[in-house]
Amino acid sequence: MKPVFYAGTLEASGKLATGAHTIVLTLFDAETAGQQVCVSETVNAPVEAGRFRVEVSADCIAKMKAQPDLWVALKFSGPDGVPHEIPLRTKIGAVPYALEAQHAVEATIAQSAQNGAPAGTIVAYVGGTAPAGWHFCDGSSLPIESHATLYAILGNAYADGNAPPAGQFFLPNLDDQFLRGTSAGRPRGRREPHSFASHTHAVGLEMDAVFTSGNLDFQSGRPATFRLGGTGYGLGNVAASGGGETRPDNVAVGFIIKL
Repeated sequence: MKPVFYAGTLEASGKLATGAHTIVLTLFDAETAGQQVCVSETVNAPVEAGRFRVEVSADCIAKMKAQPDLWVALKFSGPDGVPHEIPLRTKIGAVPYALEAQHAVEATIAQSAQNGAPAGTIVAYVGGTAPAGWHFCDGSSLPIESHATLYAILGNAYADGNAPPAGQFFLPNLDDQFLRGTSAGRPRGRREPHSFASHTHAVGLEMDAVFTSGNLDFQSGRPATFRLGGTGYGLGNVAASGGGETRPDNVAVGFIIKL
């Protein structure tokens, strides 16, 4: 029998769980009441930054194959021994070697976004609230202890020269930013201001008489002028035009990072 895993994120009292946990999955044949079908318990399951993945017992795998329309209730306890119980059962659906489930009050179980992306992944996101296990790239500081995996990836590369609070680190701040790949001269986290590549503008002047001083208009009706001195040449400026920044066509979205 091929293994089936149950994965997702655990939260207790508003914080992501971490450390070794006992995780108990109880399958029922109804969302409320109904009959208990089986129990799958895992002791000392590793949980890091809220994420867990446990193997479902052989008995429960057999029951799911025989009766796929089942609901799961989840209980867990951490190193402190305090038990937590998800008050709502979640409907599960079998997929190859995994289970998927919808959001529960204290745990988000095996969402595709949870399972498929490694810590440090940044994606565009149009929602107003980041999904469980993700955080907006808004420059927030997070505790190193409860986000050790992400800290090992980011370090202080995105602190923009600021010192984070003790025991914390900064997330990237991507508000109003475009993303660009790294290179030998542009390491991770480097922030670059507005810049134009060096360039020139060709200006044509035509005169039908000797002109030794005064102002010449580059274009009729424009304020830009070219000042000629007594020697027959001088310096001038092309009139300014445009907005307050240089940018391509764009649509605003948020960026979120996997914790």
